Amino acid sequence: MDDKFDIVSIPAEKFIFNKQLDGIIAKGWVETSKGRALFKQAAQVPSDLSESRTDWSEKITAELASRIQLPAAKYEFAQVESPDLIIPGSISTDLSNPGEKRIPLAEILDESIIDYDYAFNYEVSQVIQVLSEQDIKIPPGYKLPEGINDGVDMFVGVLMLDAYVGNTDRHDQNLDIVQLEDGTSYLSPVFDHGFSLGAVLDDRMRENNSPQRYSEVFSDSSFSIDGVDVSGLEAFEEAAKLRPQAAKIWQNQLSQIRTQEIRELFVRIPEDRITSRSRDFASDLLSHNQSQLLSLNLSYQQNISLAPQNISARASTLDTSKPIEDVKFELASSAKYIAFKQGKEIIDSVDGVTIEKQDNLSIRYEGKLIEFDRDFNVISNEFSDRELRQLNQKVQVNKQQLKEQSQQINRDRKIQRDNGLSL
Repeated sequence: MDDKFDIVSIPAEKFIFNKQLDGIIAKGWVETSKGRALFKQAAQVPSDLSESRTDWSEKITAELASRIQLPAAKYEFAQVESPDLIIPGSISTDLSNPGEKRIPLAEILDESIIDYDYAFNYEVSQVIQVLSEQDIKIPPGYKLPEGINDGVDMFVGVLMLDAYVGNTDRHDQNLDIVQLEDGTSYLSPVFDHGFSLGAVLDDRMRENNSPQRYSEVFSDSSFSIDGVDVSGLEAFEEAAKLRPQAAKIWQNQLSQIRTQEIRELFVRIPEDRITSRSRDFASDLLSHNQSQLLSLNLSYQQNISLAPQNISARASTLDTSKPIEDVKFELASSAKYIAFKQGKEIIDSVDGVTIEKQDNLSIRYEGKLIEFDRDFNVISNEFSDRELRQLNQKVQVNKQQLKEQSQQINRDRKIQRDNGLSL
């Protein structure tokens, strides 16, 4: 199949950008041949995030949601046309219905959780608890997989889709609860998938980062566990511990998507909407993420509490089995994580390790230096392979300690909230 996806034409005189709508990408409501829809401009790809091109990632993610039977807004390619200008973008169908009230998940969480703070309380377990307590249902009029019975079950599917496409932007403002006049509520079909499939990268970054490396370094979801940011895969795993049967159902749905089917979807994207490198990178990323998700052993019988890891045993021996290129990449990504969490450009770490994050990333130890560019390519290196392994081990210990400190801070916050104390 090589027929291209349609591009919906919108006369310029019928369209006005609405500056009051949320987000960094220009958008506005418009009447189209597909009905009332939200047009979102697709900026060109290169460097700045606000210039990321997200029309094709919105479309492909919506197509994938349909294939696993997850309710989602329909997306189409579109363009606003005038005699001297064409603005490319996408449209998504209006999900609003008469007699319904759409409420961002953020408002529901704020009403349900004492001192709700997106930075600390936007956790998978918190969302599942609130959806369950409020008896949030599945949206009417959609055929979901057999065994997916309520909003929590559907939310597990949302997390799996996000992990599959590498969506890093499922924040609490782009997941809605819909209230009906009879008092019942349901989880809205999902929307806003633009920051998926590596769409925020430019082709130079795609060339310098394999999908595997991208999924390791740029895979943080919007969710956290005990205040620590987690990847999309980890967020889905957390949900699977709380709703294992739903997770297995969604995992089975994902297993039915074939590689050739993915290739055919990307071939259907109009040539002027995606580069060949973007197409290949996104296809390979989906294959990698699908493999990761399907390899999860979802044999949980009950909720599992995650305890802090013991790092002392790990620090006692030197692992020499990992390829040295992987060691360098792990070292760079972990050092960047530490710098980000500390909020400093220069960090004097434990055991004499100094991390400096400015234009490039520098790591110093015992008078020696290794320097990486922003894509984690080595610029200069004064360490032997064995010394790099030792340095990486120290940085991993420091990273784990930082995570555990964050976890303890947030456990203390939760205890204070439970006791009704102000923070």
